Parts: sequence; structure tokens; C-alpha cells
Amino acid sequence: DRQPKAFTPATRYVGAGELAFFALTGRWRQDACNALQLGCYNVLEDRLDAVPLQVVGCDIDTVAPLRQGHQTIPLCPAAAARLGLPVGLPVAGPYMDHEAGFLSAEGICERPLQVSLGTAWVGNFVVPDPTVGYAPVQLVIGSPSGPGNLVVQPLLTGNVSWDWGLRTLIDDDLPTALGALDTIFSEQLLPPKGLSCLPWFTQTSPFCADAPGGGAFLGLGSHTPRADLVRALALGMCCDLERVFRHVATSGLAGGIVLGGGASKGVFFRRILAALFAPVPVWSLKDEDLAGARGTLHALCPAISHADPVRVPAESAAVIQAVRERADDYAALFASLLGDGGAAAPYVIATQD
Repeated sequence: DRQPKAFTPATRYVGAGELAFFALTGRWRQDACNALQLGCYNVLEDRLDAVPLQVVGCDIDTVAPLRQGHQTIPLCPAAAARLGLPVGLPVAGPYMDHEAGFLSAEGICERPLQVSLGTAWVGNFVVPDPTVGYAPVQLVIGSPSGPGNLVVQPLLTGNVSWDWGLRTLIDDDLPTALGALDTIFSEQLLPPKGLSCLPWFTQTSPFCADAPGGGAFLGLGSHTPRADLVRALALGMCCDLERVFRHVATSGLAGGIVLGGGASKGVFFRRILAALFAPVPVWSLKDEDLAGARGTLHALCPAISHADPVRVPAESAAVIQAVRERADDYAALFASLLGDGGAAAPYVIATQD
């Protein structure tokens, strides 16, 4: 309604990945998640759907065709000349980042829950069909590896919240703040019992819907040090992840958890998550920075598309108990502020009649 001239038969709507793929091959193609976000993807049939486009007066040619599996297209002569490469080299993609991340975790365990601890914390896992479970903010596309569907489940927290904590509670210089973390968490892994943090720093207030800032600390005292606030923030982020994926981990839908993304480099994050999900096994990646890039190589060589895993050691019974006690505190805070969570409700496995 606001930009009626934007939709014309001569215009094609693409993302950066689609544009790059076209520049390399001379062919338009898009991944399913891009189509889903454009509003023209039929999840149940894993195909483009023209009906939503008709609402704005467009037809299916307005968007790029859907990528079919891991089919490659030859590098076109013009791109080969620009890049100094042989004509005809296979070009794979385009891939959405969470598809690629999931592909890099294949083979680490059976039915991995691949978790990206990045700007937003996101869990990715495969279900036999889209009706297995539900969460309000899930994205569902065809599985990039075999039958089933890939669920891309974001949290409403992530490294934006963590960066706030680093800069505000430790040091405005990010490298200096990162350098202080080993000392903070080696002195003590967890905040004192009763100190909790709801890490929704990018959401609106639960008490004032039009006000920014949904983060909260509960249990502050006149002698609470900043280091304990950092620990509470880290724990709160981990507890929110466990809250959202508890059913996935305990139902057998996931055989293990594979951590990636920048925050997975934090030993304290790995320890807390291993304790929260115990006895479900947890892995991190040796080459975390390359995991997504590795996943995109699946079409060219599946063997080298798999990341190199490192098993996160199991925590002691005492640490597991302490973490779970703090998780109970977090659950109580969450329920008192947000009830069932609304849009942030956890992924729930459907009950069988």
C-alpha cells in the first residue's frame, strides 16, 4: 500500500546470497528460508507458493526459483574471467546460515541440536514432519540433509545482551572485557543463589509494551559486585536456552547438543550448558569460526563439510545441582514476569492422541 510502484513485472526480489549466486552463475536461485521470510514458501510441500504473492499483485516470477537439494551450477564465463578461475567450476548454494551451521554438525551425533550462540541464540534441529512440535517464533523449512524438516528456533536473547554486559559491567573496551572473563568465572562459576537475570535486552518491557528494554535483574543487594551481575547474565542466557529446548533434549528428538557461534568459545557458557542439559552430551567445535563455511561445502564434499567436535566434559554432581537450583530461580522469575512466555514460549512436542 505504501510503495505500489515497487512491485512491477520487471522487478525481481532477492537477498544478498541470491545476488551473489547470480553473479557467479548467471542463474537465479534462493534458499527456502529466504523464501519463507519473503512469504512465498509452502512448508508442508517444500515449494514456492504463488498465492501469498498475489496479495500484493505479484506472480511467482517475482522471486528466484527455489534451490533443489544440493544441486550445483557451473561457474559462468563472465564470473570466471573476473575471478581468474576455470569456467565450469561447481557453485553451490545459496545457503541460509543456519542450514550451513546444521550441516557442519552432521555426524557429530545422531539427531544433533545444533545451537548457534551468536548475535541471536538459535537452535536448529530436524523433525520428521512439521507437526511434531511447535513454538510461536519457529521457522520451518525442508531438511538440508535427508527427509524431514529443519526447525530454526531463535531465542529472544543473544550476544547483543552479552555485549551489553561486557561493556557495561566490565569495561567499555570489548577486548579488555573479554580478557577479564577467565578471572571472573574461575573465581566462581555461578552468581549467589537468589540472584537472577532475565536477559531480554532487545525486547520490550513486560510491564510497558511500548517501552524498550525487557531485561531484568532480581536479587540485587547493596553489596552485589559487578562480577556477580556478569555471572547472573551468563547464567540467565543459558537458562533461557534450556527453557526453550528442554522438550527437544529430553524427548529424544535430539541425541546431543552441538555448540557453535562466538559465545561458544566461553568455557563458562559450555560448562553451564553441559550441567543444565546433563546427561545429554554436549560438544563444541575446534574450528567454530569456520563451521558455517564448512557446512556450505556439503554439496561439493560432504566429508569435509563436517566440523571437528570437542566433547564438553561432564560436570560434577555438585555443579549440576547448583546450576539446576539457579535454573529453578530463573524459572520462577520468568513465570512471575511473563507467565507462559507468550511469543517466547518453548518448543513443545505435540502429544499423541
